[in-house]
Amino acid sequence: MSKKTIETRTKEDLETLKDDVAAGMKEFGDKVNQTAENVKKYNTSFMEDGAARFSRKFEGLKSDAIEKANDTVKTIGKDVNHGLDQYNKKVQDLADSMPGDFIKNSSRYPWVAISLILVAGFTLGFLLKPTRQSL
Repeated sequence: MSKKTIETRTKEDLETLKDDVAAGMKEFGDKVNQTAENVKKYNTSFMEDGAARFSRKFEGLKSDAIEKANDTVKTIGKDVNHGLDQYNKKVQDLADSMPGDFIKNSSRYPWVAISLILVAGFTLGFLLKPTRQSL
């Protein structure tokens, strides 16, 4: 073979190699882009699924908390009503046991009842107040 033929073939082979490498790089770039798009889609769907699951869990916890709070409020209301009923019964029994129709007279003269309650309050306060030490 002549030198000229070898150079021509080498140039042709080099051009073919360049074309093959360019085509391979283009195909590789396309696959990389496609893989990047697939990863992006997967991550997006994964995040959306996670957010949806979190939202469902949060809604469930929220409704459970509201339910428990409502139950607690109902229970406290029942307990308070029961306690007030007991207190009212005891006060009514005490008022019924007072001599001289105290309830009738206190409803007729409320200022007398208020004065008696104030005197009783001051007396209890004086008895229950701790003594003060002088300097």
